[in-house]
Amino acid sequence: MTDRDILSPEAMFLKQEERMQKNRLRLYAAVVRQARKTAQAEIQQKESKIPKK
Repeated sequence: MTDRDILSPEAMFLKQEERMQKNRLRLYAAVVRQARKTAQAEIQQKESKIPKK
């Protein structure tokens, strides 16, 4: 007997929702990290163009 045999359809649905939510958060975190890296690189590139006094 696995969880699947015991869980009601509602419980199955909630479990799936929870999984989707976690995946969404993981994806969002990855996007934010990538955006931060990109922004950091752009800033450094701009700063390197500014002549140092």
